[in-house]
Amino acid sequence: MQSHYQNISHPNILIPHCSFTVDKNLWVVMPFVAKAWTEPCLASVLREIMNALLYLHGQGYVHGDIKPMNVLIGQNDRIFLADFAYSASIFERRPPASSANIGCEYWVPPEKAKSAMSDIWSFGISTLELAHGRPPVFCLPKSKTLIKNLSKRVKLFPDMKKNFS
Repeated sequence: MQSHYQNISHPNILIPHCSFTVDKNLWVVMPFVAKAWTEPCLASVLREIMNALLYLHGQGYVHGDIKPMNVLIGQNDRIFLADFAYSASIFERRPPASSANIGCEYWVPPEKAKSAMSDIWSFGISTLELAHGRPPVFCLPKSKTLIKNLSKRVKLFPDMKKNFS
């Protein structure tokens, strides 16, 4: 995992201290980020995450797991994009992503994690979740969400009334 970070240096990307495995489970030790974030800073947070994604993609990497839980706020309100467990270089050959290694179901794009566009899809789903308090197809079980996302178009927020802001 550390090889992904050798050429990565951006103020909005959180680099882990270290990683290790125990009984075939990967553990990643991240720096502590003290603050939580609120809705009024949504536009600013999204802008910073998009800046981090533009940088990451420009360096030839796909994050692979963009979701609100991987957005952290540190001292001086610095925004961090964290958790690169699913990241990959777009220049490396690798086997096709399977449902076991493509991030979390609600944020998985229809084409799986094939390119930087996958991060953009997940960024959009995360934006909707931050604005509405839940992922768009939260009413469905995660397994059905994954199947629907990977097989056909889904109606976002199928159970939500149209009177939201």
